[in-house]
Amino acid sequence: MIPARTSGTHPKTRIVVAASCFADASSGVRLAALLSSRIEADVEGVFVEEEEQAGLFHNPAARLVTPSGEQVAAPSPEELRAALKRDALAFEREIARIALEHARHWSFRTLRGRLLASIGELLQAHDILLLGHRPLLRMRGPVIRLGATGRPDIAAGLAADLGAPIVDIAIAAPMTAGSLAETLALVGRTSASAIVIDTASGPFRTPGEINDLLDAARCPIILVGAPASDGG
Repeated sequence: MIPARTSGTHPKTRIVVAASCFADASSGVRLAALLSSRIEADVEGVFVEEEEQAGLFHNPAARLVTPSGEQVAAPSPEELRAALKRDALAFEREIARIALEHARHWSFRTLRGRLLASIGELLQAHDILLLGHRPLLRMRGPVIRLGATGRPDIAAGLAADLGAPIVDIAIAAPMTAGSLAETLALVGRTSASAIVIDTASGPFRTPGEINDLLDAARCPIILVGAPASDGG
């Protein structure tokens, strides 16, 4: 049994790593370990079983397409549950490991729903949220600081630890649909190691907006502050 607490101080700030599979979680955990060496904060892992994923595999006729283009049968609900359980356990062990290394308090929970919508209500303004994303390229790109942030030290520290440059991308105000599309396209071309944004500065505040950024970036995203609801 993994202990739920470690020795050390109990700060208010939390580094929250969220993912819906271990392949994504592992990249977030790696960055959380770097942040934990610089920031006094609790570490929390949140594993979200995506509703769409569960619904797909309840369909016996569902097929998956492999990276090579081959169609294969989707796993059964029982196989899916076993795979999710393995991913969640591996994720929890990694959260415990980095917390123990840095003498931090830690916790772990499993939720079901949509990733950002599920964790949004758990976060507070002083939290740092890490959204993992499995790396598509092995080359190490820059750390992007997207817009203004009240914590410039986060991007600077990550860049120093990764041996990567920092790229600052300004956000036009007010953001139009056209400038938003240009920003997402620029982010997508940069092949970043990670992106740091401050939800207070916008425009990436709601789960939908952050999902668009994650899809474009294809790398881990660090959010300072809690996302807003899609309705506000």
